[in-house]
Amino acid sequence: MADVKKTFNGIPTICCQLCWNYTRCIYVKMTDENFDKVINVNLKGTYLINKAVTQALIGNMGQTNYAASKAGVIGLTKSAAKELAKFGIRVNAILPGFIETPMTAAVPEHLIQMTQMLIPMTRLGKPEEVAEREYI
Repeated sequence: MADVKKTFNGIPTICCQLCWNYTRCIYVKMTDENFDKVINVNLKGTYLINKAVTQALIGNMGQTNYAASKAGVIGLTKSAAKELAKFGIRVNAILPGFIETPMTAAVPEHLIQMTQMLIPMTRLGKPEEVAEREYI
């Protein structure tokens, strides 16, 4: 970002994400190295450029990392489900949203109230609504 500021006499006002890496390999034969390489370029590369531009513009805020990881879980799950279905293997992800847990207990009350307004039931979910108690 220092080079960008110097070259263009200021901070950027637009960010284009052009990260691309693709290693074609069946899920069960993919190496951790190939997986990491694609994730590092496509997802982490996008994260890093956005982070640099955002810090230059407004500073660091929000939960982008959490949202990106959940989007990654959805994409990975869909791809694995398509790839493994021919073997009779089902792949699913459970992403239940905002649930009353020790993690959410640490969230400031005003943020909980704002979040509840976005939830159709206007409340946080309960762990037992996601899974039987003995599995939690």
